[in-house]
Amino acid sequence: MVVVLVLKFRRFMPSAETLAERRGLFYPQFLFRIISTFLVSVFLIILSGPIKAIIFKGQVVFSMYFVALILIAYLLYSVSADYFRYTHRMNYFTIAITSEPYLTILFIALAIYIFHKKTLNCLLLAYLFALILIVAPLLIKLYREIKLKLPVLNLSNIIEDVRLGFPLVLSYLINFILSGSDRYVIAAFISTTAVGHYNPAYTLGSLIILFPRVFGVVLPSLLSKAADSGRDNEVKVLLNYAVKLFLLIGIPFIAGSYILSRPLLELFANREVADAAYLATPVIAAGILFFGLNLILGNILFLRLKTKVMLGINVLSAGLNLALNIILVYLFRNILIAAITTLISYLVSFILLNVKVKKYFEVDYNLRVVSKCALSSVLMGIVVRYTQPIFGVNANSLMLSIFTGIITYIILLFAFRTFNAKELNFVRGYTSVVLGHVRRLVL
Repeated sequence: MVVVLVLKFRRFMPSAETLAERRGLFYPQFLFRIISTFLVSVFLIILSGPIKAIIFKGQVVFSMYFVALILIAYLLYSVSADYFRYTHRMNYFTIAITSEPYLTILFIALAIYIFHKKTLNCLLLAYLFALILIVAPLLIKLYREIKLKLPVLNLSNIIEDVRLGFPLVLSYLINFILSGSDRYVIAAFISTTAVGHYNPAYTLGSLIILFPRVFGVVLPSLLSKAADSGRDNEVKVLLNYAVKLFLLIGIPFIAGSYILSRPLLELFANREVADAAYLATPVIAAGILFFGLNLILGNILFLRLKTKVMLGINVLSAGLNLALNIILVYLFRNILIAAITTLISYLVSFILLNVKVKKYFEVDYNLRVVSKCALSSVLMGIVVRYTQPIFGVNANSLMLSIFTGIITYIILLFAFRTFNAKELNFVRGYTSVVLGHVRRLVL
């Protein structure tokens, strides 16, 4: 129910203009979230003893009251930050998510200095104070804007919300299964050692997913506002440039991961992992490229509230991934097969999603740009391949190789006249926004 109501809040809040509209969208989801969080907190406090005994074997000492208070504080932090995010006050949202880790570290240091010991209660208390310090001004401003007015809940509206949102809840669960099923299959049919080889390669190949995640912060509210205002051309421009920008980053990432996978895995894991898994990295990166495109294109279904379509595609993709993993990993007993099945499942999902999205929106992949991007990536890979042995395999040398690849790729893009002036201006502005969010998320 919570995720259900949040769906409507996030979809329609960006275009809500009146006080009544904002109240009607904010308070139903807030009421359900606060009630459910309170009930979970009470549950944790009542069962504190058994939880500590069963899960922590009685070896971890902490107060469950602090955990309950943190859950409530984090809820208030989340709903208030979301309110400003979806009402286009990104400055408040950015300050909130950026200051949270720094304030947490500051209060942890103060707690250790004051109490002269490192305990879990000190850490929990420090995190609680950090959340309170962030959420207090956000809640005050939020209250001044929409005041306090509890909603009158309508049963038919709740049923409609459940119909729309429940498939989205299942989609989250299926995505979780899809992202982790290959490890379980590898452990079952090969060995846990093979999982240890596969995980670093998967992590390295998945780094590119950071960019669609950041797009997910910016795009939904912008697209919702534009769509509800009748600016369909703006929706088209935003989506097409988001796709193009991700392809411009994702395609060279695949080429770079093919060339540098072995030395990077050797540096951050060990030679055994590098020898066993270096070929899996670029295959996973290719799969994640399609997964990232799926996340971007999913915004169209989000605008249309086509959650059942999203669920159907995710079910098929997860089922295909699991079936192929069980059959092929069992037959070939190789972690590269798990990477290939991941690529196949995300590719099939991408094809199906395009068919569905085409009913509402024509995506322009601009094959001219994509082909020049691919050619530039191949040439960049050749340059890195022959310069990397000169630089070596230590951390500084690999950074130099990566920097060489980036510079080479950018030069080639301009040499091939990949962009026109209008595209350059848009990409420059859009990239600055995205990189700003990346920097904040990383730091």
